[in-house]
Formats: sequence, structure tokens, C-alpha cells
Amino acid sequence: MTILEQAGRSGRYTTAELEGLSFDGPPPALTELSGKWRGMLTEAREVIAALPPAQVGKCVLQRRGELYRGDLAQLKHGLAADEVVFHAGSIRGAYPQVLEQ
Repeated sequence: MTILEQAGRSGRYTTAELEGLSFDGPPPALTELSGKWRGMLTEAREVIAALPPAQVGKCVLQRRGELYRGDLAQLKHGLAADEVVFHAGSIRGAYPQVLEQ
């Protein structure tokens, strides 16, 4: 089971769970919260589908070495423009540094 499949199984919340949390304002409605969670999972699946299969399990970085934080449209553009790089990582590895060559 993938992480997203497992996360998708936990999209239902109870009033008791919601009451145990602190919010800056009024707590969201349970249906609103579940809807947002399902939307986030859908977006995550679309992002994963857009990534090259050969890069599965690798860290997605911007060419200048920062973690990639763009949305789906930005990711597709970045992949097409060769602005996205991947780092495999390693046991006892360090945060990657991407050097222009």
C-alpha cells in the first residue's frame, strides 16, 4: 500500500477528534475538512503521475538546489524546461548540493 492510499483511508473525522484540536478561529466543518483533504490527495496523485517514473523515490529539487515547492502546472513547466533535478540520497547522506556544470 502506498503512502497516498494509506492517507486516503484517514479522510473521515469525528466531532470528538475536531474538538481536541486548537484553531485560531472557529473550527472548520467536518465536511469542509474532509473535502480539503480529498482535494489535497487528488493533487498529490496528479503531481506524482507527472514525475518521470525513472525518478521514483528521489528528492525533487530546483536546479539551484532548493527543495521543489511548485504546483502541478509549475512542475510540468519545470520538467519541460529542465529546471527540475532529482537526488537519490543515501544512508548517512547529507542534504544535496546541486552544482551547475
